[in-house]
This record gives sequence, structure tokens and C-alpha cells, in this order.
Amino acid sequence: MNLLENDSSFSAYVDFTLSETDEEVLDRLYFPLLKSDGFSLYHALFSDGLRNVSPSFFHHDEFLSLLDLDSSRFLKARSRLEALGLLETYRKEEEGKVSYCYRLLPPATPRKFFSDVLLRSALEKEVGMKRAFELKNAFKGGGFHAPEGYFNVSSPFDSVFEVVPEGTTGEGEDGLMEKKYKSESRFDVDLFREDLLQEGLSASVLKGQEKEVTDLLTLYGISEEDGAKLVRKNVTTDGLFAFGRFQEDCRTFRQFSPSRRTESSERESYGDSSASKFRKVFDTITPQEYLAAKYGAAPAGFMLEEVEKLRKSFGFPNPVLNVLLDYSLRQTGGEFNTLFLEKVAYSLSAAGVKDSYDAMQALNARDFTKKQAVRKARRKPTAKTAEDTEEVSPEELKALAKEAGL
Repeated sequence: MNLLENDSSFSAYVDFTLSETDEEVLDRLYFPLLKSDGFSLYHALFSDGLRNVSPSFFHHDEFLSLLDLDSSRFLKARSRLEALGLLETYRKEEEGKVSYCYRLLPPATPRKFFSDVLLRSALEKEVGMKRAFELKNAFKGGGFHAPEGYFNVSSPFDSVFEVVPEGTTGEGEDGLMEKKYKSESRFDVDLFREDLLQEGLSASVLKGQEKEVTDLLTLYGISEEDGAKLVRKNVTTDGLFAFGRFQEDCRTFRQFSPSRRTESSERESYGDSSASKFRKVFDTITPQEYLAAKYGAAPAGFMLEEVEKLRKSFGFPNPVLNVLLDYSLRQTGGEFNTLFLEKVAYSLSAAGVKDSYDAMQALNARDFTKKQAVRKARRKPTAKTAEDTEEVSPEELKALAKEAGL
């Protein structure tokens, strides 16, 4: 818009931090395109957005006065930020009052900047081909190169330490037994590390939390590239990784559309039975997407926390978590009962399930055992146990048998 209404207000929204590399990219690559007005506006909005955790509104008149800008220069600077992908502007008019919401966006990485034809061309036009080429080389950051005539004679790992082949000790990280339901996700950790490098980071920034990070990305069906961006977003200017904020971003990353990544079973043929169709769904969506479909709304935070806890405690892949959630919610009439969920999870853990098929079979067997116990109790009354109190109607058993294709 080329108009700034009188007495209009705005709020600024920022959900990232600027690293040293980001600041250098803004200074050297974006400044020639933004000019001084755009550059000042970006940092002023960024500062206001960081200061205000909850939305606070400012008047444009006061804000422009602080920046020593008139409305014409402000609108031109704002348009430059929008065009360069550094700002999104939202407008609302209510009862004759106009307000704006400015969402700040982080700058592109050096590699992405020079890979973008429009950004590269605009920079070349502003600073010339030679200067643009020099800037590109300056950001290549080739790292350490040994002086001429020097050769790497460092000792390799296995020449100093005795390497125990994987699987011979039966132990995983921290000396704990490795769970046998290892994730079957196609999440590529090596590719994730490469994407981190593209974002100007190394895996060391995670400080021993790489497994927790990749588990969360797998759980929520987030790709390696998007995962690296989320990590970068949650690294402070001091180089510290904010895991809690990263966890929240994973939970709110996407709308609940069909998952781009699955942790499907190795059994690729599902068949046409009702149970097979259910299993195919369980294998192709994330637990977050299942809960969203079940309740018709975004899952509550405590639900996602429980799913993350189950994943961490039992090591279940997404298809098993989906079966666990579906079974438990049906048994509790739609109530998200964490105690019941964990009780069923222990049953599946004891059964050693590895995929949705194993989980469905184990739960069908569990229901059959419960039915037999109920019948026996009716024939010969005894003190009720916790298992006996979980009543299962004949209609539910028929439905379960039908789902299992029996």
C-alpha cells in the first residue's frame, strides 16, 4: 500500500534472533538494496518486536518521528523490506481505526542469497558485477587451508582407540541398553548436518542434544532442511541453542495436512481389509496430525508433551504411537487419559512391537485376554483387578475383530 493512514498504529512480531552471520549479511548484502531508511526501519522494528513478548501497539506518528522519516520515505522503506522478503505487512480496519501487524523475517543465508537470481541481480545492479563477485567470495568462508607444503599427519580415531563394532555391547548412548524399536524414519542425520552448515551452523551448536532434536523433527514430520532452519532460528546471538523454544516451534510448525515424511512399516503391501486401511493411515501421518483429525482442532500442548514423553520413554516410531493413541482414545471414550496411555504403552513395550501391524495385533490379543478374564470372573466371582474394570462390550469386540480382518 502507498498510503499511511493518520493516527494508525502497529505491532511488530519477531520469532527469531539474528546471528553474527545474519548481521553481516544485512550489513554487506542487504544494505545496498535497503538503503539507510530501510536498514534503520528493519532494526527498529526488530528491536520493538523483541522487547514485546505480548503484542503492544505503537503509533506510526511517534515511530516515524523517532526515525526522522516522513510517511513517503517510510512507505518506500517498508516496500523495500517487503520486496526483499524481510517483512510481511498485515492490515486491519475496525470501527474506523486502522492497525498494522509487521512480521519481521530473517535474512537469507549467503548461499541462498547468491542462489536467488532476483537478489543477486539486484545487488549486481546496485554495486556492480565486480563488487558483487568480491562479496560472494568473501562469504564463501573456505575455512582453514593448510599453508603450501604442509600435509595432514594427524592420528585417526581407530589408531588410538579400540573400536567396538556396533551391536556387540548391546548398549547405546550413556551406557544404556538400545531400544529395539529404533525409528524407521527416513530422516537423514548426515543431510541434516549438511543443512545446518548451509545455515552457518555446525552440529556442535546442539551441545549433545542432537538425538533429541532429530527425534522431535521425526515425530513432527519435519524435513532435514526445515529442521536446520528451526535450529538456526533458535540459536541466540551468543551462539546458544534454546531447546525449549525449538520444541515449541516443532509443535506449531505446520498446519495439519498429510505428512511429507512417514515412518512406514517395511511391509509395503497393505491389502484391502478395514484393518489394512487403518494401518496405512497410521503409517502415513504424524501423531500430531492424528490428534488434529480426531479432535477437529490443533492438539492441546499437554497432549503433544505426552506424545513426546512416550516417544522418548519407549522409543516407539510414529505408526506405533498412532495405534496407541487410537486404541486408548476409543477405550476412554475420547478422553486423553495420560495414565491409561502409559499403561497401554507398557503393554506394547513388553510385547516388543516394532510397527503398526505388531501394535494392532498386540492390542487385539490384549482385548481377547481381557474378555476371557471377564467371562471367568462372571462364572466365579473374585476380587476385581485393575484389568477387570476395563469393560469391553461384545459390539466393541466385534468391531475390533472386523478391523483385524478376522
